[in-house]
Amino acid sequence: MFLLALPAAAIMMAGCWNDNGYDGKPQQKTVEPGTQADFGTIRDGALEALTIHETFDVSQGIIFTTDNGVKFSWSGFLYDSEWNPVTGNVDLEYVEIFDRGSMAAANRPLMGRDSEGNLRPLVTGGEFYVNMTQDGKQLQTWSQYYIEVPGSLTGGVDTGMVIWEGTIDENGDLFWDIFGTGQDRETKAELGIDVENNTYNLFCHDFGWTNIDILSGEQGEKTPLFVKPPHGWDNKNSCVYVAYKGKAGSLAFLDQYWTEEGLFTEHYGWAPIGFQFYVIFAAESDGMYTYWIKEITVAENTIIEVPQSELGTCTREEFIARINALP
Repeated sequence: MFLLALPAAAIMMAGCWNDNGYDGKPQQKTVEPGTQADFGTIRDGALEALTIHETFDVSQGIIFTTDNGVKFSWSGFLYDSEWNPVTGNVDLEYVEIFDRGSMAAANRPLMGRDSEGNLRPLVTGGEFYVNMTQDGKQLQTWSQYYIEVPGSLTGGVDTGMVIWEGTIDENGDLFWDIFGTGQDRETKAELGIDVENNTYNLFCHDFGWTNIDILSGEQGEKTPLFVKPPHGWDNKNSCVYVAYKGKAGSLAFLDQYWTEEGLFTEHYGWAPIGFQFYVIFAAESDGMYTYWIKEITVAENTIIEVPQSELGTCTREEFIARINALP
């Protein structure tokens, strides 16, 4: 097997973030593995906590400004599944995410397919979910909604940003593709970048997940990452995220799991050797987030082992705060 050829020195053990802080001290209590269902429940709860619910009369449209200063507006026509016009009150679900703590808590990381179909980390200007229903039934529209996003939320506008659309796979994981091509892209979504006013202006009529993003684009020799979870955890009841040091708008995801070896990894090796990352192990135990965060400098074929004795537990709010506090 490939892994048998890896040097023992590649297994890295060092201080980590836990309930004792960034000092590597083990906890006294043993954290037991949770179930896949319970892990899904706390992630769903994190997403619901981010969701804005509004009811409005379709003939009046809707406009509001979020606590982050994002302006949302929609007016036009809505239709049912058979394209019959809808009247009366409809329900809006709206989510916006800018910080990697919320991305990790709700399992909404930033992995996008490049021109060759490889999944690579993205840097975001904001990810959004928009949906409209009536009496629980899905609606559709050709009328565009408008989202004005302050660039200050992600460190200023980047003129290289484009629109991405999100797809949830059978495991509940979110992946991103550039939004359409050619005329299809122009009719479904448009992105205006206002450098003078430091805003992104997103126009879109497709419901679902949309992202203002650019591929992270680090240069240099790349290598795979491998993370070994403690006994009892796998890709059903835990996951591994990777945060770039100094890039608050990026959260990568190790979406592959080698069952025989018990290792999280990714498709082809996108980690640039010599770069500094935070590896974030996330799971659930007794209704709390279970986690372990470690700073690493990427070396070739790095294997990071997560010690069970160093796992921490915390609330959703604490989990988000710990990740957002990473430099």
